[in-house]
Amino acid sequence: MKWYWQAWQLSLVFSGRASRRAFWMFFLVNLLISVALVALEIGSGAPAWVEIAYSIASFVPLIAVTVRRLHDTGRWLVGGDVFCPGDRHHRIAADVGATR
Repeated sequence: MKWYWQAWQLSLVFSGRASRRAFWMFFLVNLLISVALVALEIGSGAPAWVEIAYSIASFVPLIAVTVRRLHDTGRWLVGGDVFCPGDRHHRIAADVGATR
């Protein structure tokens, strides 16, 4: 649980590094809370805004811990390498083709 709270405390820190354990523990606890809120909404007829509010609030800490984890692995969110992995392969193929 300390990894979850640590991610919330560092939610506006996009520099530095996050360990694999810190990333996955935050992701797991965040997922379990979201699933519990959805189950509560379905089971009791609670309004959907509770889960939506939690998802919006936890979005920035999730992005921050992801960025710090990518720093730790040596990857960045620049150039489409993370969001468009297929594009990277096209650029590599273009570079190889250009050298021939």
